[in-house]
Amino acid sequence: VTEPKLSGVYNMEVYSGKELLFTGKDLTIQQNILWDSSIELAAADMLERRSKFTRVGAGWMDAGVLWVESPAQSGMVMALEEIVELKSDKVPSDLLKRIYHQITVGCDYLVMLRDEAEKRGHPKGAMSHDLHGHEDDIVPSDAVKAVVALARAVKLLPDTYSEKKAAYKETALLTMNWLTNKA
Repeated sequence: VTEPKLSGVYNMEVYSGKELLFTGKDLTIQQNILWDSSIELAAADMLERRSKFTRVGAGWMDAGVLWVESPAQSGMVMALEEIVELKSDKVPSDLLKRIYHQITVGCDYLVMLRDEAEKRGHPKGAMSHDLHGHEDDIVPSDAVKAVVALARAVKLLPDTYSEKKAAYKETALLTMNWLTNKA
């Protein structure tokens, strides 16, 4: 077996003795191939499409049905925040702007969940599980994830998002207070 030393496009044949077991044509080998081929699709394109189906103007549709559950929203926001925090130097500026916007799409939904819980008479800072049938489900572990996502957004979003950052900070503080004193 020989290993390619350089990036490029290769054809491959795998033998067992004289028997040809497998062939592969046009196999690309390069550093960061998965990142380079998927970052825009995973961090922007897919989310931009999925946000249109939530019917509430924020968040992303989950799992092919109308579920927009809090932990999935928080998890996606945190993944986008990881890109901003750890890899923003590897992301073109136009894509980074799209990622910032998607962070706000998720965080706006988390704020809506807090507002909905309060509207339904739950303590200030509690959060609904989602806005499509589980509004009265108040799950502390959902809220913990939301606090992390919101607090990191306050830290990582540029100052051009100052109004949204203020709303995220308020929700994170209210929810953290609810978690530590009433949940």
